[in-house]
Amino acid sequence: MNRNTALLNGAILWATTLALSSWLLASGVSGAFGVAASNAGAVINQVQQPGGASLPQNVPQLTPEQARDIASATSKALWWFVLGSLLGLAAALMGAALGVRSPRTNGYHHT
Repeated sequence: MNRNTALLNGAILWATTLALSSWLLASGVSGAFGVAASNAGAVINQVQQPGGASLPQNVPQLTPEQARDIASATSKALWWFVLGSLLGLAAALMGAALGVRSPRTNGYHHT
C-alpha cells in the first residue's frame, strides 16, 4: 500500500466514523423525543381529569437579547464541532501516513 492509498483509507475511516457518530447521536435524540411523545398521551389524560396537573398560564417569552445569546452559543458550539472534526481528520490522516509500510526490497542483486 502506498502513502496516497493510506491517506485515502484514513479519510474514508474519518468520514465513516463522523457519519456513524452523527447517526447515533440523532437516533438517541429522536429516541428521547419518541419516549417523551409516547408519554405525552398519559400526561394529557391526567390533565383532563378533575384534580389533575395544572398547566402554567404564562409561558415565558424570550427577549431579543436572550435570542442573540442563544444564537451566539449555538454558533460557537458549531465552530467547535467543525474544529474538532478537522482535528479528527488530521489525526486519521496522520495515523494512516505513519502506519503505511514501505515496500520490501530483496537483499541480492543480479550482476
